[in-house]
Amino acid sequence: MLKKSISINLSRTPRPQHWYNISFGSSRCHICLTLNTSKKYIGCEIYIRDDMDLYNIFYKNKESIESNIQSKLIWKDLPNATASRIQSIYECNPEDRSQWNEYFEWCTNEIQKFADEFTKYIK
Repeated sequence: MLKKSISINLSRTPRPQHWYNISFGSSRCHICLTLNTSKKYIGCEIYIRDDMDLYNIFYKNKESIESNIQSKLIWKDLPNATASRIQSIYECNPEDRSQWNEYFEWCTNEIQKFADEFTKYIK
């Protein structure tokens, strides 16, 4: 069994949906884990609802954020939607149960990196 220490509160009850929202200390945005079986990936993202100012703050610091997270992120400002997203994806087969420990480790690492990095820019 994989044991991982993480400083994010994951105590919310899981539900039968393809995403799991995680609060990390701000009402302006949250971390969201996603699972897509048709496109074959799992993802970790910052979900920003109705706050283009916050998205722009993050985007202005894109190089630093990506350097510190050690990943090229997918930046979706989505001007015609109610939310913007900044996403990291891991291409895989989420239905392959033999890899779930690896996927869980990836998710916990991404959650921690996202929380540590994006918190720096939220006022």
